[in-house]
Amino acid sequence: MQQTIPRSALLDAVLAGLREAPAVALLGARQVGKTTLAERVAEKWPGGATVFDLEVAPVREALSATPLDLLLLRRGRRWGFEFKCTDAPRATKSMHVVADDLGLAHLWVVYPGDLRYPLATGITALPLKEIGTVALGVPP
Repeated sequence: MQQTIPRSALLDAVLAGLREAPAVALLGARQVGKTTLAERVAEKWPGGATVFDLEVAPVREALSATPLDLLLLRRGRRWGFEFKCTDAPRATKSMHVVADDLGLAHLWVVYPGDLRYPLATGITALPLKEIGTVALGVPP
């Protein structure tokens, strides 16, 4: 029996997610339509949206050479996010400097791996698939 994907419901859910947070990650198995869904979201989002498809080698290479950082103000606290395209992120001196200079409550180093683990006091490696838990306010 063939299953039908509720595409309009998924599109509505992603658009609702974008209204709650500045970034949404579409995660899941390959070949299930995530890229098509992301393209539909970009078409419908006012002012457009940027789509990063990590399955495309030039995109991965560009992202690994480009620092992607985000500051989230949530419940009176400052949370920092640094996005890395590496298998095993490590804490760096610049991470400590940024955390101190910006007065971050916590710095999350988001990467495409599977394990959440501490890098240093106040700095945690966070799998991309878990970023929604942090956006919802789950503590480190």
